[in-house]
Parts: sequence; structure tokens; C-alpha cells
Amino acid sequence: MEFAKLLEDGRLWAVQYDEESINCFEKLFSQWYDMSWLLSFFKANLSDLRSFFRVTNVYQALMETIDEAKRLECLMLDLTPDSNLDLLSKHLDTNE
Repeated sequence: MEFAKLLEDGRLWAVQYDEESINCFEKLFSQWYDMSWLLSFFKANLSDLRSFFRVTNVYQALMETIDEAKRLECLMLDLTPDSNLDLLSKHLDTNE
């Protein structure tokens, strides 16, 4: 496992597993842009879509995911050195 620097200023990195040809950042966004992968994922998790997210239209979920992925990728790759990363994310543990 290695780390791939995503931003030249060294503030954003992605894990690169030895057996993978692309890093986790690239893999994630590749999946989020792949309609076949998303359709398979949403069909496998349809009960979660319906109960937690209140989504009933899988096509709508596909399109919203692709749109959100584009916005998030641009946001992350266009960070300036003075960007406050704490404003872009939420800590999973409130003790940190």
C-alpha cells in the first residue's frame, strides 16, 4: 500500500493498494460515474434506498449520484491552500 498525492500542496492524499492499478479516489469516482455499477449497487441496496433515503426511483438515484459526484470531485480537486477542510467534512467521532 502506498499513498498517492492528489493535490500538489500535499493536503489531499488517496490510498493506492498494491494490487490495484488506480488509487481509491480514482476508483470511487470511476464507480460513481459508471451507470452499470451504480445500477447494480442500487438494486442490491434497494431496501436502504427506500427506507433510509426515501428514494423510490432508481434512475433518479443514478442521476443524482452522478451529479453529486461531479460536484464533490471538483470541490475536492479545486481546493486552495487556504481552504478550511474542516468546513467540507464532518468528523465521525465528536471527541476528535
